[in-house]
Amino acid sequence: MKTFFVFVTLSSLAVLTSCNKPAAENKEVMYANAKRMSDSIEKLVDNALNSVSITPTAPTATTAAVDTTKK
Repeated sequence: MKTFFVFVTLSSLAVLTSCNKPAAENKEVMYANAKRMSDSIEKLVDNALNSVSITPTAPTATTAAVDTTKK
């Protein structure tokens, strides 16, 4: 009787752990959604960075004369 319960327990655990994995179709859909979201986030960041274009200017007399060394 003890071996029967051990067999039933092990077989039920095997079934439970094997059923938790998503199907291959679900994985493909999840990866496609993740790629789409990643691409849209990348476009948003690129657009935000392009809209804040910083053009460097020539150094002025006050910035060129600043001494940053400690004495």
